[in-house]
Amino acid sequence: MNRRASIILTQAVTFVFITLLLYTALDKLQHLERFRFTLEASPWLAFVHRPLAVMVPLVEIAIALLLTFLRTQRFGLGLSAFLMGAFTVYVAAMLVFAPKLPCGCGGIINTLSWKAHLVINGTLTLLATLAWHQYPKIERAVSISPEEYEKRFIRAGEAEHL
Repeated sequence: MNRRASIILTQAVTFVFITLLLYTALDKLQHLERFRFTLEASPWLAFVHRPLAVMVPLVEIAIALLLTFLRTQRFGLGLSAFLMGAFTVYVAAMLVFAPKLPCGCGGIINTLSWKAHLVINGTLTLLATLAWHQYPKIERAVSISPEEYEKRFIRAGEAEHL
């Protein structure tokens, strides 16, 4: 993939994740009791439903903030891939063991079936992983000042000829 395509892919995925994470986190916080209830109904999360009900949206907001700044964007993409991967594994397990439970996702995502969640989460996990992998190409594409260019490349080349 060339640099331009890497930049477009990475920035598009970053935008999607910032939007998705903020949207779902704010919805979960706005409807905290509903989110807490769905976590309590889970066969694996009932014993930690109270702290998770607050921690999950706060982690989503923190990752969205990391994605906002260029310095922390790659780290945020890695965390996005990890978080989406964890959600994907959880949804897959729910499909196998408890497909009738309510979803604790925020907003319109809450209306999706467990199978649709699995497909969307798996796709988002792959996109975040791909964007994280492509991110070094973006770092190389960042422009530098003419002075820095001269210092790095022209003078270095002159030193090799001496």
